[in-house]
Amino acid sequence: MDVILIEDLISRRDQDGSHSVAHRLDDYCSSLSARSPGAAESASSSAGVSVVVYGLQPELQPWLIFGRSCNGYSSGMFARIILGMALAISALMISSCGFWQTTTRVDPDLVAEMRTLGKVAADTTSEWYWEGEHDISAILVVDVGATDAGRALDQVVERLESHGWKPSISSVDFVSMESSRWPATIFVEPLHSSDDPSSDGFNPELDASNARLFTGLRQQKGAGRYVVLTAEPSHR
Repeated sequence: MDVILIEDLISRRDQDGSHSVAHRLDDYCSSLSARSPGAAESASSSAGVSVVVYGLQPELQPWLIFGRSCNGYSSGMFARIILGMALAISALMISSCGFWQTTTRVDPDLVAEMRTLGKVAADTTSEWYWEGEHDISAILVVDVGATDAGRALDQVVERLESHGWKPSISSVDFVSMESSRWPATIFVEPLHSSDDPSSDGFNPELDASNARLFTGLRQQKGAGRYVVLTAEPSHR
C-alpha cells in the first residue's frame, strides 16, 4: 500500500504548471499503473491509496485516511473526496472546544441581592475556562461604611449570613461562603489584600480592564474599607 502526502501533492507542479491536487493524483495513479500493470484497470487489484493528511493543527497530526484504490474512480473525484474529508475533520477538531463549550453565569438575582450589602463602588466580571466549561463570575466592590478593613469584612459576612449564607472557609482576611438557595460560592476579602481579577490569560482584554479598575479603586480615598465580593457559579 502506497502512502501519499497531501502536502507533497499540493507543492509539486506538473508539466503544464498546474497546482491541481487532482492532477497530482492523476500522476500518482499513472505511476501506479506503470509499476503494477493492470492495477488501475483491474477491479480485483489490491493496490490502494493511503493518504496522510497534515492538517491545520500540528499537535493533531497525522490523521490517516484510507482511500479506495484508483480502479473504479476518476482520480479527480477521489481527490475531492479525500480533501473534503480532511477539511471536515480539520474544522471539527479545531472548533470542538468552542462547539461543545458550556457557559455558566451567576444568577442575576443573586447579584441583585449582593448589591444590597453596601454601597457599590465598582462591579465587573471575571472568566474561567476549563475542559469545555466557561464560567463567568460576578464581582462587586462595596463600601459598608465601616471604620477599617477588618470591621468591613465582618459586616459583609454578617449581612450575608442574614441572607442564609454560611462560611465554609474563614481566615483573617478571607471568607468563602455557601448557600443552599444559590448554586454559587461567594468569596469575601478586603480590597487591600485582594488580587486583581484574572482569567489566567484566557481573556487578556478583560484582565487588563480589571487591572486598571482595581488600581484606580486602591487609589481612592477610603479604599481601606472597601470589600470585594466574588460570586462564582458552582456546578451542582
